[in-house]
Amino acid sequence: MSPAQMREIEKISFEKGISSKAVMRIAGEKAASYVLENTLLSQSVLVVCGSGNNGGDGFVCADMLSKQGREADVLFIGETHKQSEDAKYYFEKVQHLLIEKADKKYDWIIDAIFGIGFKGSAQGKAAEAISFINSQRSLGTKVLAIDIPSGLDPNNGLVTGEAVWADVTITFQYEKTGQLLGQGLDLCGKLIVTDIGLLEMQEDCIFNPEEKDVAELFPKRKNFSHKGTYGHLGILAGSKGMEGAGALSALAALRSGAGKVSLGVPECCIDFYNNRAFEIMCQTLPCKDGHFAADFSALESFIKDKDAIIFGPGIGRNIEMAAIVKHIIEKTTVPLIIDADGLYFLAENDFLNMQKKQVILTPHLGEMARLCNCSISDVEENPIGIAQKFANTMNNILVLKSAYNIIASPKQTFIGAFGCAGMATAGSGDVLSGIIGALACILPLEQAAFAGAYIHGAAGKIAAVQKSETSMIASDIVNYLPQVFCKFNG
Repeated sequence: MSPAQMREIEKISFEKGISSKAVMRIAGEKAASYVLENTLLSQSVLVVCGSGNNGGDGFVCADMLSKQGREADVLFIGETHKQSEDAKYYFEKVQHLLIEKADKKYDWIIDAIFGIGFKGSAQGKAAEAISFINSQRSLGTKVLAIDIPSGLDPNNGLVTGEAVWADVTITFQYEKTGQLLGQGLDLCGKLIVTDIGLLEMQEDCIFNPEEKDVAELFPKRKNFSHKGTYGHLGILAGSKGMEGAGALSALAALRSGAGKVSLGVPECCIDFYNNRAFEIMCQTLPCKDGHFAADFSALESFIKDKDAIIFGPGIGRNIEMAAIVKHIIEKTTVPLIIDADGLYFLAENDFLNMQKKQVILTPHLGEMARLCNCSISDVEENPIGIAQKFANTMNNILVLKSAYNIIASPKQTFIGAFGCAGMATAGSGDVLSGIIGALACILPLEQAAFAGAYIHGAAGKIAAVQKSETSMIASDIVNYLPQVFCKFNG
C-alpha cells in the first residue's frame, strides 16, 4: 500500500484504542528479534536513529538487544524537540547506550533514521550517517532497515541523494509501494513483512499476487475436454527482420495452455517459420515492404474464429500500420492484447474509443510515457497513479512493465516484482504477451493479466537459476514455463 494509506490505518487504529506506544514497542522488538536470531552473542550492533517514530522503533530495538546481552550502541542524529511523545519515552530508556560518534566497525547496523514519511533527499547529519552505513556495509557489516531504507522514497522507490543499501528490511503490516518500485527492490534486500497489531485495510489495497492466488485459477483439467476447451489464440506479429517476436509469443502461448495457436505473419516472412515449432499454425497475410499490408478483408478473416487476439510483436511501424491498428481495434470482438509496435500508433490517435471489448495493453515505461504524452521520469515518479488513471479513463487493463509490474484495471490494481534482472533481454515482452494471450482465452481479462505477469516472472526466475541472469535469453523463459505450471497442478 501507499504510505498515505499506511498512515490512515495507523490513525484509525489509534482512534479505536490501539496504543501507539505499544505499536512502537512491537515494531522495535520485531526488528530486534530478527537480529537476535541471526547474530552471535559476541557480535556488536549499532542502531542509528532519527527524530521521528522510525527512530523510536530503533530505540526499542537497541534496548531489547542490550537486555539480551548484545553489545548495542545508539547513535542519535536527530533533534529531541522534534520527537513524538512515544519516541521520547523510549529514548529515555537508551540514554546509557548513546554514543557521540561511531568510530569502530560493527557486525550489524540498524537503520532507523527515516520512515515512510520521508520525502526529498537526505541532508546534513542524515546524509553523513547514510554514507557511513553504506561504507561499513562495503566492509562486511550487515545492515537491517526498520520499515524502509532511509533515503528511499516510500511512494515510488526513487532516490535523489544518499540512501541506505540494506541486506534486510523489516517492514510493518503491509509492503509499501516504494519497496517494490524504482530502486526499492535493490535497496531493501530481503523484505520481511511483519504484523505489529494495527487494524487491517478493508478496501483500496494494491494487491501483490502470490503463487497461491495464481495457482487457484488453474484447477486440474477435466478428462472430458478438448483443444477447443482451452481456446484458439490468434497472433498477428512479425515483419522482415523481426520474425522471432511472433515465434516467441506463439511458443509461450502454447506452453501456457492455449488449445490452438494461429500465427498470422506477412507472407514475405513465411520462410522463417517453416520447419520451426510444428504445433504453431502459420497463416500468411498480404505484405508491403516487409510489413503487413492494409488488406482489411484478410485481417478480418484471420480474426473471425479466434477466442483472443494478440497484435503487435515485431510488426514494425510502416506507413500503413496506423490504419491496420485502427481496423483491428474496431473489428475485434474478443479479448485483444496490444503489445510492442502495436502500441506506437495509439499515442497519436483515439483508436481505443472504437474498442468493442476491453483491451489489454502491455507498455514498458517508454511506451507508457508516449501513450500519456509525458516523460519517462514522469512515469517513474508516479507509476501507479498514471497506470490507474489510464486504465480508468480508457476502461482498459494496463500491464506496465519494468523491474516491477503494475497491472491496473478500473476495478483493481496489482503490483509485483515477479521476475528478475535477467529478464531484461530482447523478446521477454513477446513471451509475456503470449502467456497473457493464452490465459485471456479462458480467464477474465484482469485475471489473465496479473496471472500472466506472475507466471512470466516465475519462469524467468527459474531460468536465471539454471542459466544465470547474465546468460538467460527469452526462449529460456518459455522453456521453464512447464515447471511453473507443474507447481500449480501438483
